[in-house]
Amino acid sequence: MTSVYEEISGLIRPLIKGIPIIIFCLILFVFLANRIDKYAQRVYESKASIKIDNRDYGISNFYLFDRNIVEEGNRYNYFLAEVELFKSPDLWKKTLEKLDFGVEVHRIGDFARTELYEKSPFTIEYEWIKNNDVKTIDYHIIYRGSNLLEISRDAVKNTIQLGECIVWDELAFTVELNKNQLKRQPSSLSIGDKFELVFVPKVKQVKNINHDNFFIKTFDKDVPIVELYYRSNSPLKSQHFLQAFLTTFLEETESTKRNRTKAAKSLIDNKIAHFTGLLNRSEDELAYYKSNNRLAGGRLEVDGSIKKLRELEILLMKYESEMQVLNGMKLDIKEDVKKQHVKEVFKLLDGTDVQGIAQTIPTWEGDNKEFPIYNEASKEAYIQAQQDYKEEVNQQISSALNILKTKSKNIKGEIAGLLKKLKKYPHKEKDLHHLQRKMKLDEQMYTYLIEKRTELGIVESFNQSFHQVFTTPTLSTRPVWPNKALLIGLFAFLGLIMGMILSYVFYFLFSKLEETSLIKRFFPNKHILQIPEFATIQEQKSYFLWFTNKHIDSNNKYIVVSTPTIDAAQSSFTLQWAKQLAASGSRVLLVDLNQKNGYLTRQTSLQKYEGISDFFMTEKQNVPQYYVEEYQLWLSPLGQSLEALMSSSWNFDLEQKLASLDKEFDKIFIELPSVGEHPFLFHTSNPAWMYIQMISKNHLFSFKAKRLFKRYNYIFNETQLFIFGHLAQAK
Repeated sequence: MTSVYEEISGLIRPLIKGIPIIIFCLILFVFLANRIDKYAQRVYESKASIKIDNRDYGISNFYLFDRNIVEEGNRYNYFLAEVELFKSPDLWKKTLEKLDFGVEVHRIGDFARTELYEKSPFTIEYEWIKNNDVKTIDYHIIYRGSNLLEISRDAVKNTIQLGECIVWDELAFTVELNKNQLKRQPSSLSIGDKFELVFVPKVKQVKNINHDNFFIKTFDKDVPIVELYYRSNSPLKSQHFLQAFLTTFLEETESTKRNRTKAAKSLIDNKIAHFTGLLNRSEDELAYYKSNNRLAGGRLEVDGSIKKLRELEILLMKYESEMQVLNGMKLDIKEDVKKQHVKEVFKLLDGTDVQGIAQTIPTWEGDNKEFPIYNEASKEAYIQAQQDYKEEVNQQISSALNILKTKSKNIKGEIAGLLKKLKKYPHKEKDLHHLQRKMKLDEQMYTYLIEKRTELGIVESFNQSFHQVFTTPTLSTRPVWPNKALLIGLFAFLGLIMGMILSYVFYFLFSKLEETSLIKRFFPNKHILQIPEFATIQEQKSYFLWFTNKHIDSNNKYIVVSTPTIDAAQSSFTLQWAKQLAASGSRVLLVDLNQKNGYLTRQTSLQKYEGISDFFMTEKQNVPQYYVEEYQLWLSPLGQSLEALMSSSWNFDLEQKLASLDKEFDKIFIELPSVGEHPFLFHTSNPAWMYIQMISKNHLFSFKAKRLFKRYNYIFNETQLFIFGHLAQAK
């Protein structure tokens, strides 16, 4: 938990320390944003919207009579086609022909450049002498007063009168005062004002319209809407362009509609004439076919023939049944048949002709009496009469059969004729249907073309475009660039980021070591003591006594003090520590081995005396030492043989050479030079010796401390105690 807290603190600490830098960057960047807003060239945007009539003005796209044939899926394609028309350079060119964008007048200031457009104090008439498609020509002019202008281009200067015709390069132009503008705003022209004239050819004007200044936004929902945006350096110029563009677009669509309607109408008239001839010919062919094939009655005549055929077949069946009965009667005649019985049989035949035959059958003598058969004479007479009667009846039946056979033959002939006639009807019916279908198709096409011509006539009579302007071009009052709020917000954010980056950079390069976290990170197993601030001398004295009793073992007589870099606080801390111990009654010796600093020697004014360097150089038996009355302790100064201390060989036998002092003093403080200036490895296993690193607060740069800790890690690992802080002067 502690390590996470320290990591977060390490990230936040540079930002807290760098608050002045962050505030400075914020102020600086906001100031820059205001300068950009003040001096940047303004860009204004005008907006308009138009409803698109997504119908095509061709033959197949007028649905006055039949709405069901509209292809809804194609409406979006028509809409996209109209949108693509907005991107047509030809349409842009026709739009620019309605506008005077060929010359631009800009006011030139010390820092800013502004296009004046209709607010220009000058009116300019110009003409291109030579063809120029892509090259713009600019002139710089200065108003000198008294209707004089100084005009220059490519380091060539001329002074001209207002109204004077100037022929220069490919141009001939005249500059005059815009009296209406000067009347509205007299301050728009003063002596010394600088302007720039930019002449732009038509082709270049068209090329200047692109996706950077002309935007198209589509909305294809229930109602297809197109929003148009145009940007320029003048709000009036943006508005005028969109007004002219919409006017040109509506005119072009109306012209397209009119031309296509006219072409479609002409085509339909030709088709109507063609199909009128086809329809008349189809009608004549159908009438001729019906007349030639006696099909005037059509289906009624066929139905009559079939009905007659059925009647003849029934009558034939009747005649055949009667002939079958009569043939049966011939067999029955051989027997004794009464007249009444024969008549009843003929009645059953129910035939008119047969009934006539039945009326001619002779009657018996004594119609209702039977012949007596008691005597032979009567019997023979009876038999003869009966025989005569049978013969006569047979003759009558034969006559009736002949009549029925003749009629049956005639009926069969009629039936055969009707069947032959009916066999021809399917072919005629097929040909008739073909002719009727052909005539019907010609009639439908003729009717369809008449409907289309009527629709085209209605459209042709409407002389306005079906597109509708929803929003007229607006006059912008605020520029879209520079956007002050956006600039300030963006630059404030950039200033914040830059301030944070600089805070980390400055913290990394120039931050001082303020706490023990860095030492703990490099030497987590070492004991670190932080010195507090003392209000009084007594507090300082009490602290050193407590510190000595708490952290310094009684066996530690030799206390070696060093520091990562040259720092007077090391010497001051050692002196104050030794002083407080001496004041408490201890016998204390200070040994000054810090040849780079020499603070202890200078502080006691013992620079000219022999010292520890002379002891190492001459190998004397006793270490030179002097009593300092002011501090009530003994001091072994640097001495005169400082070159001996520049060698690194003396530190290897330091413990042996100073061993004799053990009996003379209670505590011996040895101040070594800084590790960064004179690195050496101090190592001892003697418990009487203690190695301390003194690191001053706010003295050592953090990045330098990291470098020293990494570079001389083998030295700092021998340190038994790190003392961190700053010994402030107590009162």
